[in-house]
Amino acid sequence: MRRASEHMQEITGVDLTDNMMWEALGARGGLDSALIKIQRLIETSDPMPISGTHRPLFYRLGASSFHMDDLPDQTGALNTLYEELAERVSKGFAAVEKGAPRILCVLPAHESDPRFEHLLDEMGIAAVAVEGRLFSPDGGYTLDAGRPRDPYEALCRFFHLSMFETAKARIATLVAVCRRLNIDGVLDRYHAGCRSVPGEALLIREVITKELDIPVLLLEWENFDPRVFNREQYKERFEQFKTMLLRRRATSA
Repeated sequence: MRRASEHMQEITGVDLTDNMMWEALGARGGLDSALIKIQRLIETSDPMPISGTHRPLFYRLGASSFHMDDLPDQTGALNTLYEELAERVSKGFAAVEKGAPRILCVLPAHESDPRFEHLLDEMGIAAVAVEGRLFSPDGGYTLDAGRPRDPYEALCRFFHLSMFETAKARIATLVAVCRRLNIDGVLDRYHAGCRSVPGEALLIREVITKELDIPVLLLEWENFDPRVFNREQYKERFEQFKTMLLRRRATSA
């Protein structure tokens, strides 16, 4: 990344110092912390205080603008959302019923069609963790993460998102998250159009089943085209999945 930056500076004739990099990264610190706080609140709350159809929206706030003058407003919006969600939690508000099976969804939500997440909510399955912002244990963001020595190292933390890791590191991250959040099962959805995803989906199911002994629903899924949505087919699969989740919870109680 540093070499790429130096090359771009040569082409454009614009100097980019490490201090400038630290200033830009520091300006996003509050935004990243707000995102993490919201994520942790959703992960640990029962009942879940925000619906699966609304949850992807606050993730978009994390990348909606990279102009430093816009960051305070974005951060303020996220902090307001956190406060309102915390109030919901304190009052017992339920976007998904209390005691619902808690699942981890592999891959982020659909880019434009909320019906898939809405169906999970409707059927009483709480998607408390979604892979879109999961970081590997070795390189992820935490609220108390120490400052790296090099600004380009900090910049590259983004590539520690589980989806961008090797299969080995990605699966280790998913297993660790399942353990940390006491997940009841995993929705192992895969977008068939992504070349690496279907193969890794099989490995994810194999490892999680072996190491955690929790239900894993392997599901081919379309992440971009809303025409590829079969409500009745998904509903039938989710009904079977929920039965497995509740049975597994009962036997392990």
